[in-house]
Amino acid sequence: MIPAQGVEGYLGRGKGPHGLGTVYEDLADLELTRRAVASQSTVNIPAQNRELVESVYHPSRRTALEHEPGWGPYLAERNVANLGVDVHAREVLLDFDQSYTNACALYDRAREEHIRTRLGDDSVRVELPVPVTGYYAPEQQAEFVDLPFYWVQRVMG
Repeated sequence: MIPAQGVEGYLGRGKGPHGLGTVYEDLADLELTRRAVASQSTVNIPAQNRELVESVYHPSRRTALEHEPGWGPYLAERNVANLGVDVHAREVLLDFDQSYTNACALYDRAREEHIRTRLGDDSVRVELPVPVTGYYAPEQQAEFVDLPFYWVQRVMG
């Protein structure tokens, strides 16, 4: 839940145990979302999706927030962190001016396997010693399970 008074109180400690900073990595996104939703009596999804996304992610909104007390240093730090994300996104950006055959090197299978729609650690595939039948789909058998990397890290210590 987004605090009604704003997230400014979390600026110095953005990585909390209750979600702020882990679920919502960028507190500026959370604050701008809070403001966008609070400024309206009702929010109509999907009709207002574009308006809401632009009100949070448009550079002018972040620039305006930068000038408010406490937000300048926080946003400077986030901008540096976001540079890596931007570089990664540009590396896998598709050029629609090229045909598939002219850009086939971009679609190399090994490279495609490393392109993600969300950033984060890879999963770890665990092959099962014998196929397992699912409870909800008994006609299907699983030969492996993909575990999030952070689960494996917890077990491995």
